[in-house]
Amino acid sequence: MAGQKESLLEHLERIAFFLDLQGENVFKIKAFKTGIEILGGLDEKELFEKIVDGSLIEAKGIGKGILAVCQEFLKGGSSSELQRVQENLPEGLFDWRNISGLGPKKIKAIYQSLGISTLGELEYACRENRLVNLPGFGEKSQTKIRAELQEFKNRQGKYLLADALATAEEIESKIPKNIAFDQLGDLGAKRPIVEEFKYLVVYHTQKPSLQLVGQKQPTDRINDAVKNKEIRFKTKDGFPCLFLFRKPEERVTRAIFETSHSDHWQSLVNAAQKKNLELNEDHLGGGESPKSEEEFYERLGLPFHRPEQRELTARSSLEKALHEDDLVGVFHAHTLDSDGDATLEQMAKAAKKRQWKYLGISEHSKTASYAHGMEEARLTEQWNWIDEWNEKTPDFKILKGIESDILKDGSLDYSDKILKKFDFVIASIHARYGQKEMTDRLLRAIENPATTMIGHISGRLLLSREAYDFDRQKVVEAAIKHKVVIELNCNPHRLDMDWSDLVWACEKGLLISVNPDAHSPSGFDDVRFGIWMARKALVPKAQIINTWPIEKLYKFLNEKKSA
Repeated sequence: MAGQKESLLEHLERIAFFLDLQGENVFKIKAFKTGIEILGGLDEKELFEKIVDGSLIEAKGIGKGILAVCQEFLKGGSSSELQRVQENLPEGLFDWRNISGLGPKKIKAIYQSLGISTLGELEYACRENRLVNLPGFGEKSQTKIRAELQEFKNRQGKYLLADALATAEEIESKIPKNIAFDQLGDLGAKRPIVEEFKYLVVYHTQKPSLQLVGQKQPTDRINDAVKNKEIRFKTKDGFPCLFLFRKPEERVTRAIFETSHSDHWQSLVNAAQKKNLELNEDHLGGGESPKSEEEFYERLGLPFHRPEQRELTARSSLEKALHEDDLVGVFHAHTLDSDGDATLEQMAKAAKKRQWKYLGISEHSKTASYAHGMEEARLTEQWNWIDEWNEKTPDFKILKGIESDILKDGSLDYSDKILKKFDFVIASIHARYGQKEMTDRLLRAIENPATTMIGHISGRLLLSREAYDFDRQKVVEAAIKHKVVIELNCNPHRLDMDWSDLVWACEKGLLISVNPDAHSPSGFDDVRFGIWMARKALVPKAQIINTWPIEKLYKFLNEKKSA
């Protein structure tokens, strides 16, 4: 059944898309979208067992219709429901969902007016200015769609780190257990976007081959590539792979080279020259080849830099790398009270199980009606529940927070009287305007005494939505001045603030918080992505507030509230 879960989820997504396109019942559309989220969170084996025996219907949010579609799909790979809703509509329109700014109404309007159904035809129509005179469009809309089409083309062949790691598990599971290997390149360095699945494979007397790494699919020019001790190919699922084959004595040096940015590698070369040691991509002089990466750096007189820490020039001194164990607690988590998938109690217990000392709950604020934002009355209910929990559980505290929308004028989403009742406030932008407007909004929010931190500061969604334009220098300087924290949002779709901005911002003295933006207990796992990004930027732990001793953190929060 490998890969069948993804096929089922895409099938349901198709149904939801064409239901929307046909203008069918909004509640039915929402039911399918909710079903996709629920099914996506289930283990594949468990999911298919529940479909077969019918117990899937016991899950909250799953009705008879969705169960019937799932059962029909398992039997024949399709469903009568998809055939019904897709009737008289081209299948290619489904690909249009990847183009930001094209909702169902606009997609249908273009299709009905111009009779085009593929992204290629849409791009051509834009080039021919055929959208300019369509009702509801115009030159500005056409220019935006054309730019989004180009962005979509640019994104092809790129993978979010989270998706890449899942794919890597599948690739690596085929490598025989007696074959040693290392992740290289984007994957090994844990970069936000991965373009190729690159590995170093250790071989002894064996001949480098696809069979050596458990791959059976033939590819062109394998023999030529093997002469160079490398094989580049695509898996049957289309994932681009590159396997470098090296002898044991070449492993360490080559792995460091392949996970280092050019600036980092050059600094290693410079360090070797100072010690009169030869260093090339496969060999470090000074005796036997280093048996570990730690030994490699030690020979150069440098502290060990983990693969994620090889984006910048090597440092002569480096504190121990950040680990999840260093996090005393986390902020930015949502529950069923807004747009989360779990109760407050479930989220608290999951956080406590990780040995954290606190959890900062931050539902969406009232303006965010799309996310079931919190009106004042519901805030009071949640606070009462938190008070009861904190009284019963002295070793683990829930902090009362909110993710407040930054409104168009830069103000926050509640009165000052309400804002003062929170333990912390994450101020976030969820609607875009021009550079000056965005900068001004952020600055005003930062100047608000109630603001503890700024959430997902650039608003980007990796491979999907570009960061909005604002004056980064001015905003960071204001945050430092007003002691406002900027979060490192760990959601793998965001990873925002970008690690490259964290470098200079933290050198100036910025405080950050590694925030999971969790909407379920499993969302806490995303802290690993934030930790990798913080390592890249070499952020000192002293500037990450959720590594602070709890007494120091509480003092900081209280001082912010009383400011």
